[in-house]
Amino acid sequence: MRVTRSATRKRQADAAEPAPVAKPAKPDKRAKPTKPTKPAKTAAGQPPALQQQQNHHQQQPSITTEQQYKAALSHLSSRDPKLAHIIAHCPTHIWSFPPQLPPIDPFKSLARAIIFQQLNGKAAQTIMSRFVSKLCGTDTDTDTDADSDTAAFPTPAQVMACSVDDLRSVGLSARKTEYIRDLAAKCADGTISMDVMATLSDGDLRSLLCSVKGIGPWTVDMFLMMQLRRPDVLPTGDLGVRRGMCQHFGLKAAGKDYNVGDAVLKKHAEIWEPYRTLGSFYMWQFQDMTLPPYEEDK
Repeated sequence: MRVTRSATRKRQADAAEPAPVAKPAKPDKRAKPTKPTKPAKTAAGQPPALQQQQNHHQQQPSITTEQQYKAALSHLSSRDPKLAHIIAHCPTHIWSFPPQLPPIDPFKSLARAIIFQQLNGKAAQTIMSRFVSKLCGTDTDTDTDADSDTAAFPTPAQVMACSVDDLRSVGLSARKTEYIRDLAAKCADGTISMDVMATLSDGDLRSLLCSVKGIGPWTVDMFLMMQLRRPDVLPTGDLGVRRGMCQHFGLKAAGKDYNVGDAVLKKHAEIWEPYRTLGSFYMWQFQDMTLPPYEEDK
């Protein structure tokens, strides 16, 4: 998908005039020998451009174009033939690629996640609409307006200026009111912003967002996958992904939670790197699909 500049560097090195050789110094017998530095390891089969960007805990590039997306699917298909069978028969994609991607509002996305926690969709959407209407002074349609990309949504400053009683009046529990106010405070003071998040690796971003009351690993994983479009997220805390991986890889799991251990799931998902987000997406999808029999090449 991207090319490195190793060939260019080699040509430049060959063209350079060799430096004069200095006379070696006599070794100090009292000095302890030092161990040679081991070269950094990279995942087998990982595209060079992504290898380079993942060094030193740098952020992973988001997938923002259809060309990047197709390259990711091609890579996955070459590494996991059984997943290639699913991809070939799945008409659904995790992301869309309009000419211009809508801006990401981290406060809106994370506040919505808090509101929807442990509620069915209809009840959560009703509270969401009341929340928007109360703070923005607008009338919203329960099913659509409050959740659209272009709809008005309260700012962190508006939430901080709103009393606890007013927030509770829209249907928020005392705990969720506390959570949303904590999120608003961290967004208002710049602790959480798109500028900050753009510089963080997935791991550092998890640590930052999990410092917000009421936001845990699953919420962060969904935000990384769906909003930031980070390509290498494996949400081991998601039941659907665990169930799908157990079926896909033939893993034996006890109980309805399909808990085989994070280490086991991560080990099997190594063949999806650096696109575990897409592998996880297809673990959700294929469980609702009627697939033709998969015949493994002999």
